[in-house]
Formats: sequence, C-alpha cells, structure tokens
Amino acid sequence: MTHAGRIRFTFSKNEILRKKKDIKELFENGSSFFIHPFKVLYLPYPAEKHHKVIFTVSRRTFKRAVDRNLVKRRIRECYRLNKYILQDNRQAKLSFSIAIIYIGKNVPDFAYINGKIIVILKKLSEISQKIS
Repeated sequence: MTHAGRIRFTFSKNEILRKKKDIKELFENGSSFFIHPFKVLYLPYPAEKHHKVIFTVSRRTFKRAVDRNLVKRRIRECYRLNKYILQDNRQAKLSFSIAIIYIGKNVPDFAYINGKIIVILKKLSEISQKIS
C-alpha cells in the first residue's frame, strides 16, 4: 500500500471479489448497513493483503448497460481513491469481503458518490476496530 510513506492509489485484480463461493458466503452470512443510496454487505475474515470488493448496480433500475457501467465506474474510482481510510488500521488483523450495492434511482455525480464512499469506508474502519 505505501512505499516510503506515500499512499498508492491502485485497484488491482486481486482486490476484486470474484469467486462465486465467496460471493455466496458474503450474501448468506454477511452483515449489512445502509447509507443512502448504498447498501453495504461485509464479512470479516483473517487478514490477507487486500480487502475484496464487488460493486453492483441493479439492471431493473438502470435498463441501459451504459448507465450501469457509468455508476459502477464512478463507485470503483471513489473506492480506489479512498480505500486508504479502511487500510489505515491494518493492525486489526482482519480483512473484509465487501459488496457495495447502489440502489438509487438516478445516475449520481462523482462528488456525491465520493462523499458517500468515504462515509462507508469510515464505518467499515470503525467496525473493524470494534471486532478486533
């Protein structure tokens, strides 16, 4: 994450939650909270190098793939720029599987999503401190 005290704003493939088994476990056994317009599911597991994240946007709400992809791209970028908030407390000795689900009805602008993602990551950081 950091190199010589600098924050690296990366989002690599191994940070994406991909395995069907892990996604199913997250949706079945994970805890959740709601910060409008996002529902966040999370499941702690023993510490690895990265947290695993998946971003979803409803096809029912956004019929056009262009709109769904735009929202997911904005969410992903906000996560990439702010994930250091969650990773600052790596002494917690645990990582999270996280699903960030957008349930809003319209395409939000970047600044709005950015503010909400910061709130979400701070809340996950507090949760991780409580658990450990």
